[in-house]
Amino acid sequence: GVLLQIKAFGGLTDSRGLLLDNINLRIVDDQNTQVIRLAKGDPISAKSISLQLDGDISSYPFDKYSGQFAIDAEKVSANGSSQPLELSLGTKKAETGWYTPFTVSKIASNEAKIVISSMHRERFHIMFAIMMTLLLLLLASISVVVGFLCITNRRASEPSLISWLGGIMIAMTLTRRLMPGDPPLGCALDVQLFSWALLFGISAIALAMVAWVRQSRAKLEADSV
Repeated sequence: GVLLQIKAFGGLTDSRGLLLDNINLRIVDDQNTQVIRLAKGDPISAKSISLQLDGDISSYPFDKYSGQFAIDAEKVSANGSSQPLELSLGTKKAETGWYTPFTVSKIASNEAKIVISSMHRERFHIMFAIMMTLLLLLLASISVVVGFLCITNRRASEPSLISWLGGIMIAMTLTRRLMPGDPPLGCALDVQLFSWALLFGISAIALAMVAWVRQSRAKLEADSV
């Protein structure tokens, strides 16, 4: 979304900052047309708009987006006639976590076009997502190694160990939730990594349980001899 910080100049407001006329702002992107109506007698406040951008969020955290939109302004008189208003645009900042390069070009005195060439995540967020991904791989590897040691009788399997492996499963889920930007379920991260990490964790628990049953049975047989 985009937050429009609107300011009026040239006698559009009175001494109290209230609008003297009705003003319409029209925002047009590739898919939608949005109209912001500022009523006469109201104070000017910030407005939030949603834009249609092209991109693929499934490639998180390396997803990129691009798009363009146009904005124009007009003053609407009491008799219904409209008069174009001169428009000036600038930017204050982008949303934290995103790098958003853009260009502004004037189409007319009351209309401007904004082009977003390649909006992508900031480097720190990408690096943090990669570190969390490595943590997922580490937790899954630990689970598989412990399960393998148990099933090959190189380590004793017991209920506390199985509970510990279940805790690692919970830790993997929390690690996925802590990914910056809250990536949606079903993105490439889930398909190529997280689902496999869960599968390895479940397999490790299954191996540990089978080893526990075998070792318990062997211990009972040894005690009965």
